[in-house]
Amino acid sequence: MRITYLDESIDLIDLPADIGYASEPVCLKDRQGREHTVGGMQRDLLQLVVALPNLSPPFAQMAQEVIDQVRDPEGIVLWLIQNRFGQERLELPQWGVELADSEGEFGGLYGLSVGDGLLEGALTPALYLISKDGAIFYREVPKVIPTSFNLERFNHEANRALHVYNGQGCHA
Repeated sequence: MRITYLDESIDLIDLPADIGYASEPVCLKDRQGREHTVGGMQRDLLQLVVALPNLSPPFAQMAQEVIDQVRDPEGIVLWLIQNRFGQERLELPQWGVELADSEGEFGGLYGLSVGDGLLEGALTPALYLISKDGAIFYREVPKVIPTSFNLERFNHEANRALHVYNGQGCHA
């Protein structure tokens, strides 16, 4: 997939993980060194994943716009993933965790690693909803960055993801 960053056309190393497929569980660490598993089945939680190269102002704004859309966070966990922790911080709600993909495992498995240009090796901005049964329910990878995510579509899909899962799986 080709994206544009600051008028430079750059390629992702792989195609982003697609809707409907099972999400791969990846262990990432927070600022305190605690491990958290992103992706995979987490029966009690809808996983909201915001991936960014860093928390510089344009990218932090993209994340904050998504966070501001969540009116009722019950049953939701926010994973804010960047390549590595920097000086910049974003005040996260109680249901949010800031993680670093310092080994590039998340970016590699989810097809979000930039292959060349100014952001080479970094995560491209992406927004994922992973349902309680571990399926990728929604994905957005902007083709021009930095730009806002489609918040109207995100809200629609988040509502669907919260209400569609019945805990029985597809063979009930």
